[in-house]
Amino acid sequence: GTGVLTLPAGESLSFYLSAYDSYGTYTLTVAEGTAVRTGNTILYTAPAYACTDTLTVAWGEIERTLTFTVTANELIEQPSAPPSSFGEPLEGGYYAGAIWDTVCTASSTHSIAAGVITLTIPDNAWDFYFGQQLKIAPGPTNTNQYFMYGTVVSRADTALTVEITSVVGSGSYSSWAIAARWKVIVAPKSGGENASVAYKNANTAAPAACYTLTNGKAATDAMIAADTSTVYPLAHWAKSLRELNDGEGLSGYTDWYIPARDELELLWRNLKPVTNNNYTTADRYDAAAYTRDANLDDVAVTHGANRNSDPAGDAYTASVPAQTAVTAFRSGGAEALTFGSVYYWSSSESSATYAWLQHYNTSYPGDQGYNGKPNTYRARACRRSIL
Repeated sequence: GTGVLTLPAGESLSFYLSAYDSYGTYTLTVAEGTAVRTGNTILYTAPAYACTDTLTVAWGEIERTLTFTVTANELIEQPSAPPSSFGEPLEGGYYAGAIWDTVCTASSTHSIAAGVITLTIPDNAWDFYFGQQLKIAPGPTNTNQYFMYGTVVSRADTALTVEITSVVGSGSYSSWAIAARWKVIVAPKSGGENASVAYKNANTAAPAACYTLTNGKAATDAMIAADTSTVYPLAHWAKSLRELNDGEGLSGYTDWYIPARDELELLWRNLKPVTNNNYTTADRYDAAAYTRDANLDDVAVTHGANRNSDPAGDAYTASVPAQTAVTAFRSGGAEALTFGSVYYWSSSESSATYAWLQHYNTSYPGDQGYNGKPNTYRARACRRSIL
């Protein structure tokens, strides 16, 4: 017969054909969503937006129509794709690449396994859209490096439904870090670069959030919250960019931060200002495990190896990465990162005593190293938006 059903956007519903004829020919017509028949079972999937949809099933001269009221499911619209090239203008700065990093934490007890799960997320976590790729790790730390990979199905208030398609590891857990891909946006050089600033006023531990490879915003926020600008000059310089123009921020944005190590690496990889060969002579410092923020741990000791970027970054060779094709980011250009006897700070700790930086130095081009926090080096702010 004819009926009307209500279904959240993006969700699926199965139903059966009565008086099914295995020799018959059935035709399915859908206005907005999709429908697939397997034997006597029809699987209807609603579109990822609110609408009124119809599904018509025809068998010979007999037709039956179902009407679906597809309701909004509290997901955001899918963001626009990033620019086609690195260095193109984007949201107050320039596109520098993509990184996997935490969106929020979640609770709900689940085993690491394929299938559909529902996680309880904070009510202010709004960076989710239908079909979005996610990486979910046991939290708050993930010492075993177990992960679930999947896509967003729906959201209703604090309930986020995800279809898990592949996993690494096993076990049951009750707390999780949910990571997604972010577009990293480097600030304009005018106003967004500092020529000389210290990470901290002493070689002592920074807040726990600074022990990350990817979450520069959380690291910067934690240093701002921890103390005054005399203790964390680097983070407080980023804070000053948020307060420019009577609180409207640099380029109209108020979320600038110091990039974490794997975010900072994207600037050399994708916006390298010079033709010099990359530094590959010695190993990168072998740091302790980074297991926060759904990070893939720092197991490689080769400069440029970036397991958390999207796509993952291979170790540098002498010629790869090459100089950027974007004139403005080449040495002498208006947006170029400064090259010479120069180091750029990240917001990531390498130990309680030292912090990560990257060399823009003629002797060590692209070298990923560390140094004492009271040293004054350059910094370039970044911000990000969901990919």
